[in-house]
Amino acid sequence: MNHFKIASQTQADVRIFDKINEFFNHFHVSTMLHRCGVRKRHGYSVRSLIKPVFSLPFLGKNFSRGIVINEI
Repeated sequence: MNHFKIASQTQADVRIFDKINEFFNHFHVSTMLHRCGVRKRHGYSVRSLIKPVFSLPFLGKNFSRGIVINEI
């Protein structure tokens, strides 16, 4: 499940998100987070919350501009 707004993204941003998806799938990041005790009860998945934060450096954004100001 992808919660990113694709319409407002450039082609390069979409490629970055695709590579990050590959990384998360290849290294089973969701499984590792679960084994480390990172869990939620309901709502968005942990993976969908971690991916935008993980993506910020690759998009050249800092945390406050990428998450707080711009709703990714």
